[in-house]
Amino acid sequence: MKIDWHDDYSIGDEHLDEQHRRWLGFYNELDEALQKQDQKDLAATRTLLLQKMSDYVAYHFHYEEEYMRGIGYPEVDKHWRIHKNFRNQIYRLYRDHKEGDIVLTSEIMSVLKSWIISHILEQDKKIEEFVSGRKHSPQPKNET
Repeated sequence: MKIDWHDDYSIGDEHLDEQHRRWLGFYNELDEALQKQDQKDLAATRTLLLQKMSDYVAYHFHYEEEYMRGIGYPEVDKHWRIHKNFRNQIYRLYRDHKEGDIVLTSEIMSVLKSWIISHILEQDKKIEEFVSGRKHSPQPKNET
């Protein structure tokens, strides 16, 4: 089932939101292929998307981690570890597929959907909350 972007996914940074839309796009492309393509075409789409995700995961995480460091996000190390686990999952799926192991489209979709829901909507939203809290916290007064 297709996942549509909605404002709840936004973390308030245009570039990160666009990158998160790309993750939804990967999921939706697989979903569409699963519904409309024959097995041969589906296998080709799965191969292409695993390659794209394997390439994109490093770019996206580097950007997001630099963003967190730039804003002074206090949980950047914890977030990095979560990213590392997902990056390893994507690389494992791609490697297994390249080595001829059976990697089901449903498995890839499950990994992506879990990531979108649990990571973007839970972990990445904490970044937005941190930035929002900083904008609304009272500034210290200069005492003279």
